[in-house]
Amino acid sequence: MRLSYKLSLGVGAALAVALGIDAYIEVQRAVAEYEADLLSHTAQQAHALGVSVSKLLRSYGNDGAIEVLDAANSSSRDVRASSPERAGPGSSATSSRWTSYGP
Repeated sequence: MRLSYKLSLGVGAALAVALGIDAYIEVQRAVAEYEADLLSHTAQQAHALGVSVSKLLRSYGNDGAIEVLDAANSSSRDVRASSPERAGPGSSATSSRWTSYGP
């Protein structure tokens, strides 16, 4: 094989390796950014639900608040909300408690 072919093949292989490493790093960064964004939105939704449940608890009592908690629980199997009465003994929940069961 001629030297120019060997050099071209070497440069092409090095370029492919460099682009592969760059793509891997970019995907890892994008996944980390997505997960952080998802966690932020989940925390905002949990706070909003906690505020609305506490207002319902004051306005309509346990029945209205528990109905909202049940509706929230039925929409997702990864996150569960429970009132202090349903949290069980030893729980430190005040108005609502969020527990993540996801991976």
